[in-house]
Amino acid sequence: MRTVAPKPDGYDAFISYSQRYDTPIAQALQSEMQRFGRPFWKPQTLRVFRDVTGLAAAPLIKAEIERALTGSAWFVLMASPKSAESAWVNWELRWWLDHRSPDTLLIAWTDGEIVWRGDDFDWTVTDALPQLLSGELAGEPRWIDLRTLRTSAESTADLKIGDVVAEFVAPIRGVPKEELIGEHARRRRNLRWGLRGLFATALAVAVGMSLLAAYAFRQSDRAGQQTRLAVARQLSAQAESLRESRPDVSMMLSVAAMDRDETGGLARSGLLSTLAGTRLEARLDGHPRGVGTVAFSPDGKRLASISSDGTMILWDVATHRQLYREPGSHERDTSALAFSPDGTRLAATTADDSVRTWSVAPDGTLTPAGTLPMETLKKLYGLAYSADGHLLALTVADRTVRLWADDVPAGSLPLPDAAYGLTFASRGRLLVTADSGGHVILWDLTNPRKPVRLAQVTSVAESQCEVALSRDGRFMLTEGAADGTAQLWNIQDPRQPAKVSVLAGHAGGLYDLAFYPDGRHAVMTGTDGTGVLWDLSNPAAPVRTATLNGHASQVASTAVSPDGKLVATGTNNGIVRLWRTADPQPARIGAFPRQAAWVNTVLPTGRAGVVATLADDNMVRLWAVADPRKPALLGQFPTGPGSHYPINVSFSPDGRRATSAGGDLALWNLDDPRHPVRIYQRDDVARALLMGDGGLLRQHGDWNSAATYWSLADPSRPVQVPASSVPSLARAEGFVAPDGKTSAQANFPHVALWDIPEKGAPRLRREIKNVGTGFYNFAFSPDAHTLYGAGNNGDVYVWDMNSTAAPARLDAYTGVIRSLAVSPDGRLLVSAGGDRTIAVWNIGIPAAPALLTRFTGHTGDVTSATFLPGNRLITASEDHQTYVWDLSRLDAFSADPAGTACAITGGGLRPSDWALYLPDEPYRQTC
Repeated sequence: MRTVAPKPDGYDAFISYSQRYDTPIAQALQSEMQRFGRPFWKPQTLRVFRDVTGLAAAPLIKAEIERALTGSAWFVLMASPKSAESAWVNWELRWWLDHRSPDTLLIAWTDGEIVWRGDDFDWTVTDALPQLLSGELAGEPRWIDLRTLRTSAESTADLKIGDVVAEFVAPIRGVPKEELIGEHARRRRNLRWGLRGLFATALAVAVGMSLLAAYAFRQSDRAGQQTRLAVARQLSAQAESLRESRPDVSMMLSVAAMDRDETGGLARSGLLSTLAGTRLEARLDGHPRGVGTVAFSPDGKRLASISSDGTMILWDVATHRQLYREPGSHERDTSALAFSPDGTRLAATTADDSVRTWSVAPDGTLTPAGTLPMETLKKLYGLAYSADGHLLALTVADRTVRLWADDVPAGSLPLPDAAYGLTFASRGRLLVTADSGGHVILWDLTNPRKPVRLAQVTSVAESQCEVALSRDGRFMLTEGAADGTAQLWNIQDPRQPAKVSVLAGHAGGLYDLAFYPDGRHAVMTGTDGTGVLWDLSNPAAPVRTATLNGHASQVASTAVSPDGKLVATGTNNGIVRLWRTADPQPARIGAFPRQAAWVNTVLPTGRAGVVATLADDNMVRLWAVADPRKPALLGQFPTGPGSHYPINVSFSPDGRRATSAGGDLALWNLDDPRHPVRIYQRDDVARALLMGDGGLLRQHGDWNSAATYWSLADPSRPVQVPASSVPSLARAEGFVAPDGKTSAQANFPHVALWDIPEKGAPRLRREIKNVGTGFYNFAFSPDAHTLYGAGNNGDVYVWDMNSTAAPARLDAYTGVIRSLAVSPDGRLLVSAGGDRTIAVWNIGIPAAPALLTRFTGHTGDVTSATFLPGNRLITASEDHQTYVWDLSRLDAFSADPAGTACAITGGGLRPSDWALYLPDEPYRQTC
């Protein structure tokens, strides 16, 4: 037998198991293996890794597990059907077989069947082992039967593995099993005698132990904090891994992590990133079975959903609350419902294959309005109202469509096969049916008792089919669940439908589809657990724009809100979700008129609703941005014909004056921003800055010369204040804090901080030595307690103005950062640079900044960024474009990320998720 010495920095054994199914037995086995045969004064004889107890505070859980595998000598496989299906168990076992000898594999059989025949397992019977073991073993392995433990106790504490653990410990320690059991028995006898002798001694030391109690309590509390932090980091790592595939679970894990992370850093940062990148608006739990139909009310305020057991729920779209719930009492293949076009009625199929209707009040209150009695029918599949609301069509399993006109039977339509899909056009009485044979038929029901069959096309032969019509009546989408494609048809002439293109967006079959109200976009859902959003602006070449991940089940139904802003999906595991159709990245809401010269600086002017741009043609332009969607030019003034230094512009706090300098100094009166008036001019001024008290700092000669303070009591004749010289103003655009009392200035490689008095020249507060980089720009938090510097090395430096500690550094760009801006509420920081991207950071906790998103929109380097009220952002670029962006959504959830996540998910981790991710802790609510 192979003898393996444990590594000082590794593990003697690695336990691979299904967390959902085998956790209690795995815990007990780990505990018994570590203490079996050990003297009582030693903590353990073996180091055994199990993913919950062995994981450190690692940001990437997979990398951490691989390190544990690399450092382990033996592999213990907890064999059960659930572990055989586990992706993690299969990955861990595959790694072991690729890197270790099969002789170091031990099998703990906890459930299912294991049968060996000849030279391999009998895979027609064996279901407890991953099939990747097929052909990997040279001979019949030894497995240890632990199946009796599954029903022997109700909790981990009750499980007694006993001496069977020697079957695992003996090969790992390289000791014969009989010798190991004998040694263990002797030590237990010695321990009993030793305990009797120790009893008297224990009485003597009791007093001493009480003195140590306080110290032990403090140590225990510290250990508890470390444990909570380790669990928080593990949860954060799991949340990060699920961010794209399961955003709702990722949010719930992050909230649970924040509950344990007293520092509030890693978990909060991960949650903010998830919120910034997801389209998920709400998760609505309440159905016990799969959701077959979802439908928005015509005003978009409510959503109705029905599941296969007949449970019908009416939801408030804004608050996500249940307004009405009709419990189900049957199990059907499908259930359907629909609102009337005016929103005053709701119809749904019932258990006895009839149709029940409700009156819908303006506040969403439902009142039963009656039941449409049906003659003996096999099954109802779907229903739809005509545009005028007077006609109701129902698809029936007997290959017909039954028609009701104002609650009175009005005939039927014969179909080649049982129909699943049907829909009315938004105008007139065009009805389209789609049956299980792939036949799509267009009907004119102007007179429902004399229907006219206009055309028939085949979507996908012999396949259940759904259908959707665009609101303008120009296009039709059909889908066949068999091949996973949808077909786009032009039906402007409904007698001659013409196929325009084919949409292929799912790995599996399709379930449902719907147009947006604009008719230029659509959503499709499928058996692969996703929803796919499409841009149909060019019908001949549809573009897939986004994938809605995170359903964890087949997506059986979908609908689009009347305003086109939300998509609802219903899944076979009974969950309804709301998704935003808009890209989660900040939306561009406005654009300045394109300028011939590119804009290198955008500046607030101090005047509400007015900003200034400084362009490469040396012109300062004043813009009205009260409506940020339509910036309008007010006026402009030149920076001066003699300008030969880089131009700088400054404004007085009230926006009534401005300076431009860069060779020539000009002082401007802006009482009427449409007609700026120059009131003073002086040459040979490199830089100037208007101060909060109305004074002027100006720098003569070159950039290395001193700056002097001038009084502007008479703006046309500035007067220098004696003894007011300060060092060079340097290159630090917008370096004065919002309160006007503090400024920052860069003199490579140092940064100087200045106090600005109400009158007179600034006074040096402190100089930060040897920062190591130059700075293009500075920005202060609104309270002036934090300073942000845009380093030439691509990092953002963060200083606490009340501390002398070294600055934190945010790794922002690979190149130079051209601009920084802080939002008026102090929660967002924007950095923009030479890589043409704009980064948005949450700085609500200055000590723990979190990157929310990085987006693009310019084709040239981004030269400047500044905030407007309402968290609108203006950016300018060398591409000659100046844009306005809406960052309000990022700001909204930044104020309370945990609260936002709880509102989206409808609460914290559910008990089933808790058992999977926190199996060692009792369940509790985290929201």
